[in-house]
Amino acid sequence: PATNGMTPLAWRVRAEYVDMPGLRLTVSQAARLLSLPPNVAHDVLEELRHAAVLTRSSDGMYSLRR
Repeated sequence: PATNGMTPLAWRVRAEYVDMPGLRLTVSQAARLLSLPPNVAHDVLEELRHAAVLTRSSDGMYSLRR
């Protein structure tokens, strides 16, 4: 994965997914779990998707890329 240059928040969220490899979250679920505003949750999940850490399913669930 292209994790170089990720923000500190992205590293924190990545750690949550690594600690719970089966974790699948929507943006709103991630916002609640991580105590973030929905727009910030969306941005960090997309940052991780573009870094090839996460994948997004057709139903909007973000999960660890395998």
